[in-house]
Amino acid sequence: MSAASVGTLVAAITALNDDVHQFVVGALSGDPLTQLSFVRSSALHIDNVMTITLASYAADNMMLALFGLGALVLLGLMLRA
Repeated sequence: MSAASVGTLVAAITALNDDVHQFVVGALSGDPLTQLSFVRSSALHIDNVMTITLASYAADNMMLALFGLGALVLLGLMLRA
């Protein structure tokens, strides 16, 4: 992926989402508090959604929940490398 396509993608997402717009403006102006609060709130929201989703699937489909957990672990290992 070239730098121009990454820049175009970031510009498009920034134009569509106010949270991302605030994050990009904070990153460009050098305001670390805005960046950290945005990342923390996003991480907490994702964690909450994943916990609720896995809890609802675990009651009915334990194998599906284990497959999803395994997929997340493999994705984390892949992105780390």
